[in-house]
Amino acid sequence: MTRYSTATALAVILASSPALAEITPSSVWEQLGEYYEAFGLTVQTEAVEEAGDTVTVRGLVLSQKTPADAPSDAHVEVQFGDVVLNATGDGGVSMDLPDQSAMVITTEIPKPASALDTPADAEKMVSVTVELAMTNPGESITVREDGTGNLYEYDFPTLEVAVNRIVAADGKVIENPGKMSLTNFTGTEHIESGDSFKLSQTGAADQLTMNVDYADEQGAAVIVATMADLVYNADSIVPAGADLGANMAQALKAGLDVKGGFKGGATDIKIDVTNSGGPGGPEAVAIASTVESFALDFLISEGRIGYSGTSGASSTDMTVPDLPFPISYGIDSAQFNLEMPVSPSEDPQPFAFAYGFAGLTLSEGIWGMFDPQSALPRDPANLTVDLSGMARLDVDIFDPEAMADPTVAPGEVSSVKINKIDLSALGATVSATGELNSPDGGDLTTPVGMISGRLTGINALFDKLSAAGLMPQDQAMGMRMMLAMFAKPDPDNADALTSEIEFKEGGSIFANGQQVK
Repeated sequence: MTRYSTATALAVILASSPALAEITPSSVWEQLGEYYEAFGLTVQTEAVEEAGDTVTVRGLVLSQKTPADAPSDAHVEVQFGDVVLNATGDGGVSMDLPDQSAMVITTEIPKPASALDTPADAEKMVSVTVELAMTNPGESITVREDGTGNLYEYDFPTLEVAVNRIVAADGKVIENPGKMSLTNFTGTEHIESGDSFKLSQTGAADQLTMNVDYADEQGAAVIVATMADLVYNADSIVPAGADLGANMAQALKAGLDVKGGFKGGATDIKIDVTNSGGPGGPEAVAIASTVESFALDFLISEGRIGYSGTSGASSTDMTVPDLPFPISYGIDSAQFNLEMPVSPSEDPQPFAFAYGFAGLTLSEGIWGMFDPQSALPRDPANLTVDLSGMARLDVDIFDPEAMADPTVAPGEVSSVKINKIDLSALGATVSATGELNSPDGGDLTTPVGMISGRLTGINALFDKLSAAGLMPQDQAMGMRMMLAMFAKPDPDNADALTSEIEFKEGGSIFANGQQVK
């Protein structure tokens, strides 16, 4: 798996440094190497010139390579040119970056199957090169002492990254396919140094815009995306000597701790793709999607990783060649959460997974494909899945060599708790809770525990499916008979069924007290 340091872009832009007793341009520059080293970057210069209160770094180049054990060889090089550091006269230092700099990303990959002339060619590596230009006119970066650390403040009225050229594995050259820009990008970074780097970061931008416009003899693609009101924050502890670019596993063992979040407002995405070689002539696909708001949170700490997110109301409209009508759907809200161990341990560690959405609605065009008579209720669908449990890892997730064999499981799950499963759709609801554990000396293939469930509106749904022609009467009858084996009527609600499925030692299973296995 090719990996790049998640902090590379920020390190490249901000060039942050640990705190000194007195901040000067030379002290800032002298300490940059330690900071870059923590993020797996190599620093090269043509010359470093000091004149009074000014340090000029000539021909600054920052580069990073993937670890030696990665399946592909990638190299990132950022060519800044000259960077000037000046004393501000009030105890601070300003940093002036060139208005334009260049980035080149080169990746060596196995030769594509379509380009193989002989079986031996499969061992050959080919290059994919991406050339980018970064522009940041009018930027302001200053650093000052702040308590026990340094405070960096930055302001980019405009920050643009344009893809100038892509040279594909087959030698094909793609010129100027797209660009991304940030408007009014501002933020701070507070850094304390000692046995480790302690970083506290904040940032915001009025808008992010991405544009892709590409065409060749086979077709064309146009993508326009905008995100408004972007805000991020992060607090990190980077152990001394850690190399996040080359050895994430070692950094975690040494005490790497990263927590943060990212959120934004209105997001719009439009995609138009044309295939010139369709069987009936040119074919077009159009997608338009909007999201009211979104938020993402992350953590990497103590051998664990976690990601969670939420989104507000969203809608999507699509037109595709094989359908004479557009496809549309919307969701009122959605959320997910994943937290899991990534480092090996003798004892099981907790994990959690959750996913859900509320208010899923489909356009009448979609409904009409399978229910033209409107026999089924069009109620918005809702889903909640909330699981937790204990799992033990035998290998490090961030160790490519240990994870290379897909036939060997990295560990095993010892228990699963169903905190909540709720699904409501088509006028029916299904809910479940429960917990399953591995028996002594066994695993979850023969669990011990109980799952409790409740269903409402199921019999009425079978009738509606039959009326819509989606379920023959004999199949509906068979489904009712099967349900009768595992569920019983709720004495307080004639429209509801309840079930308790118990898993016992030895592999036996009981449904509502009756043995079914």
